[in-house]
Amino acid sequence: MYKGRDYPFTFKAAGLFRDVDTTIAAEEISGRVFELKSVEDFSGNYQKVAEDSTSGASNRATMKNQKGVVVNLVSAVEGHRFTLAREGMDIELKK
Repeated sequence: MYKGRDYPFTFKAAGLFRDVDTTIAAEEISGRVFELKSVEDFSGNYQKVAEDSTSGASNRATMKNQKGVVVNLVSAVEGHRFTLAREGMDIELKK
């Protein structure tokens, strides 16, 4: 939700769940968005900025797109961990 309105989007994340519990699903990850100046800036390729773990897989990660939008991802299921791939995550607003 942004400014009281929902904006559906799609994402493609090759390797997002690499080397982790294979039962994890996309709906088990939630996130908070920061530095969003306009809804159009949400689309883009997000690259990993930081993880809370030095061992690879973690239950949270921070990523940023080319427009400066920052997303903090968190596994909503205790014990489920994920790894953001080098290719990052592509997010696109649905039209």
